[in-house]
Amino acid sequence: MEDVAKTYRTRRREVTALRELSLDIGAGEFVTVVGRSGCGKSTLLRLLSGLLPVSAGEIRVAGQRIDGPPRQARCVFQDYAQSLLPWKTVAGNVRFGLRHAYEPAEGGHDELVAHYLDLVGLGHAADRYPWELSGGMQQRAAIARALAARPQLLLMDEAFSGVDALSRAKLQDVLLHAWAEEGLTVVFVTHDIDEAVYLADRVVVLHPEGHGLLADVRTGLPRPRGQVVTRELPEFLHHRRELLHMVLD
Repeated sequence: MEDVAKTYRTRRREVTALRELSLDIGAGEFVTVVGRSGCGKSTLLRLLSGLLPVSAGEIRVAGQRIDGPPRQARCVFQDYAQSLLPWKTVAGNVRFGLRHAYEPAEGGHDELVAHYLDLVGLGHAADRYPWELSGGMQQRAAIARALAARPQLLLMDEAFSGVDALSRAKLQDVLLHAWAEEGLTVVFVTHDIDEAVYLADRVVVLHPEGHGLLADVRTGLPRPRGQVVTRELPEFLHHRRELLHMVLD
């Protein structure tokens, strides 16, 4: 992203959600985005996904300028209940993601569907429907469907905020496992500072008034991560304190 800006026009005025935003994300990085409400976090993600056009500046994914949804990217949003097709089983939802990604090898998509369901811990629920699953399981299914499209870039907007704390912790570890296995680049928007530090290689803090970046913090935490061990590390606690001061002050 180079000098990116986004302005919304209403009948009475213009509202600038982002301005002068420049950000480079390397292949295979896990980047979380935090900041106060209204600072442009979700706007940033929708610009990266091609769902919104930029008002100024330029965005490139894998060297290609973004003028619409890039084939290399997939999105997972907060409202998992609305993103899954209720008339299809869990396996059917994942198969739907595969259908538009590439031609199946001999034997069809069944092995690939099984692979991605196993990757997120839903192999046992392949024949169940979304309405038969808990919120955390529905979001796992949404992640599996996004992964099935073999994206280079996975964009996630408050993807775990609608589930309970235990399910959230499990989903974080499911995502980290999938990220490591699939070699993804992930951009993950969250309001939760602890989640941002736990997941990321880098935590990007947006300016509270949308004026580009306030900070870009490299966590340097060892991998693989663990919910108890990682959160007790002095480095984790340092970054958590540092970021809370940035966002709250």
